[in-house]
Amino acid sequence: MKSESLPDKAGKKTETDPKRKEGQGLDFWAGSLLEQGLIDQKEYDDFVANNNSKMESMDEKGVPHLKFYGHFKSTGEIRSRLSFLNNQRFVIRCKSRESDEVRRLLDASIDKACEFAEKLPGGFEKWEVEMNEFVETKAAGTIIIEPSGKTTIETWRGPHYLNTEPVPKYYAEFDPGQFDHHFRWTAPNNSSDLLEMQEESMKALRYFFPYLKPKLNEPMYIEYGVRPSGEIYFIETNDSPLLTGRSKKEE
Repeated sequence: MKSESLPDKAGKKTETDPKRKEGQGLDFWAGSLLEQGLIDQKEYDDFVANNNSKMESMDEKGVPHLKFYGHFKSTGEIRSRLSFLNNQRFVIRCKSRESDEVRRLLDASIDKACEFAEKLPGGFEKWEVEMNEFVETKAAGTIIIEPSGKTTIETWRGPHYLNTEPVPKYYAEFDPGQFDHHFRWTAPNNSSDLLEMQEESMKALRYFFPYLKPKLNEPMYIEYGVRPSGEIYFIETNDSPLLTGRSKKEE
């Protein structure tokens, strides 16, 4: 199993509206590996704990990310706590308390977020509901740094949820085991913005590797976005071996 294929197995979009996402998240994907005997209970528990504390982890790393407004127990609480952000757009993320099902609505007003939450089967008692900042995103990407230092980049124009759509993508690979220590890029046909895409991905990578050349035993899985201003923000920065390389039972 190649590490670069893992995010695609984390849960595919089940609706045609790209702003409304339902399915299972990374916790569900890790659970399926546990059921198949590909990882053990400790690996699963460590991964779930890491995945569910991503905001705290990014705060510790000091990297920019979208604002997390917290968990909510009712639509009334959403309105009362976030009324001062009436013109802000949100992502509402709802995780089932009984399974690994996750439902999200992107680019929503407070009214639309509350309408979405009110339709959750079983209501707030059956779902953990959180609210996050939504921003317009001009480009996004995924970077996987394996324990060997081998690095792969996949980036595209548009927000991160378009990763499941057939949009043109740019790819890059860096392998410290090769004599030529440069990123090798592949661009879509007739692309005119390769240089800009390269600069944005290198800007994201430089937050963790100032000299852009990952080293041995410094694995990292990174998801990032680019605001219209060109500023980078991060969605995920995870050093779990499940995302950066093979587990011991798969070797």
